[in-house]
Amino acid sequence: MATFLNLLGIKNLQRMLEDHENNEQDRIMAAVLDFEEVINSNTNKYFDPELLEGIIDYYIFKSDYEKALKCVDFCIEQHPNYMVFQLRKAQICSSLGDVKLSLELLSKVEVLDPNNEEVYLTKASCYSQLKDHERAIKYFEKVLEIAEGDDTLDDVLLDLAIEYQHVGEMYKAIDALKKALMLNPQNETVLYELAYCYDQVNNLEDSIQFYKFYLEDNPYSFTAWFNLGNSYSKMGDFVKAIDAYKFCTSINEDFAPAYFNMATCYNEQERIEEAIESLNECVRVDPEDAQTIGYLGELYEKKEDYNKAIEFYVKAIEMDDQLAAAWFGIGMVKVNLEEFDEAISYILKSLDIEENNSEYWQFLGLCYYKERRFNEAEEAYVRAISADPTNSEALIDFTKIKEEYNKQDALDFLETIVTIYNINDESKAYLVKLYWELGFRTDAMFCFRDLIRTNPNSIKSLFLHFPEAKEIPEFRKCVDGY
Repeated sequence: MATFLNLLGIKNLQRMLEDHENNEQDRIMAAVLDFEEVINSNTNKYFDPELLEGIIDYYIFKSDYEKALKCVDFCIEQHPNYMVFQLRKAQICSSLGDVKLSLELLSKVEVLDPNNEEVYLTKASCYSQLKDHERAIKYFEKVLEIAEGDDTLDDVLLDLAIEYQHVGEMYKAIDALKKALMLNPQNETVLYELAYCYDQVNNLEDSIQFYKFYLEDNPYSFTAWFNLGNSYSKMGDFVKAIDAYKFCTSINEDFAPAYFNMATCYNEQERIEEAIESLNECVRVDPEDAQTIGYLGELYEKKEDYNKAIEFYVKAIEMDDQLAAAWFGIGMVKVNLEEFDEAISYILKSLDIEENNSEYWQFLGLCYYKERRFNEAEEAYVRAISADPTNSEALIDFTKIKEEYNKQDALDFLETIVTIYNINDESKAYLVKLYWELGFRTDAMFCFRDLIRTNPNSIKSLFLHFPEAKEIPEFRKCVDGY
């Protein structure tokens, strides 16, 4: 991997420069110029092996792998028994994508130098490129075994963690990342990967405990505060999430993602003015981010300040005309103003960009229905449900439309969707209502008991759509148990 080799070149070059006087830097640059003159003039000149290493590392540092390869071939010709040049060639070939040749060279070097960690690190990189993650893991682990006690292995542990992720071993990845942070608490890439892993295993409690523990020793890590805020937000604890984001932005006042996520938390709490203030901080940091501008439009729409909402949606589109949410936002403003015919054109534009967005199709169906374009409304609702069968709002809206014409057809339709996709939410609560109203009382009670057994909150959904159920003894008896 190029990034690995860049790092290797940087480390080796820095080590060389730190170990010598400043004039050594000039010596390396002079050697580079000498070498290039030799190559360009097709002449020959003897170079000291150590100086040649410096030339190779210089090219690696510059990411000029073609020149690095020419140099290493020159080195091997002058110093055929100097195995470090075989290793460097293997590393350069790996970066250039010639993994097969790289592995052949590494096997030869390994025989002569079986405890060289760079050999196994490069092998791991090669197998990672080949997507042979098990072998990559094997060689990364070999590096850790050989270099045990080395406190600069955080990047190796990070690479190992990524390989674990590829094979689905998320908890092993988390362990590796924690070890990496013990070696280098300032490695922010590790913190982000750790957040990703915790998200994948959906273990928010453990992630919160870890970040709190980490922050005791590293209280100024804005990344850790950000990740802690994200974990609290996913748990629905928006107050603690906001507190964490505030700590994050007090450390790094130009970290836009924290302001953006803080705005989302305020929005969830219906604290719209504070959400707008947070997004304005995002705009201060990055005034050209169309997504943030569009989100401001959404908040003003929520405030029913429709002129301001359209102003921000239009501004977002001017920045990025492929921002589907902004086109849809204008459409929703028109829906709220009951200007359904105008809304249709904006929602259609959003669907040109995101053709499988269930919510967009749902509201297109609503607009067509309001405009009495019933065939197009049905087609739009079918597309909404096909895109996301769990979109309960689309399912119920379409069922209600069918209900106006034939309640039995509505029941058959909803029953089929709920059964096929094993839906256990508000849609199933509406199915209970239809069963009862059509006289299928046993089916209604069986469905209701099954629903509340797995989703007790669905009681509210039933009463929302079927308030009469509160007074029906059979339903009251079931509800009393919860």
